[in-house]
Amino acid sequence: MNRTPEPLVMSDAEAQDVAYTLCDIKPEAIDSDWIDNMVHRLFKELEKQLSHLAKYSTDDKTNMTRNR
Repeated sequence: MNRTPEPLVMSDAEAQDVAYTLCDIKPEAIDSDWIDNMVHRLFKELEKQLSHLAKYSTDDKTNMTRNR
């Protein structure tokens, strides 16, 4: 099963709209509480994924030892 997402496909008009919108965003326009919330959510997700990876890594080592 392929776990890689498909590339984002958008029309030229959509791409120009996104580029124009991003040009108008200034750092001071972004609410600092929102940034704090997003950083917290990102780190929480990172911890969850690292924990999941560590679990499977440990399981793989255990299985390798048992199969010897």
